[in-house]
Amino acid sequence: MDNRKSIRVAEIKADAEKIFGSSEKAKRWMEQTNIALGKAPISMLDTEHGAGEVRKILASIASGGVV
Repeated sequence: MDNRKSIRVAEIKADAEKIFGSSEKAKRWMEQTNIALGKAPISMLDTEHGAGEVRKILASIASGGVV
């Protein structure tokens, strides 16, 4: 895993843990197919574009949006 991807994964994992309240819930969310994304969030973190899409979904969830 290159350094940029490692940083993206760590940042998004931390955001998800904060939003979902636990590392286990965040992990489950990251590994399950998300309807809005069409795939598991973790699988989209290879690129900054994909990570941006995951961040949008997390931001929506954090603000009370339904995704």
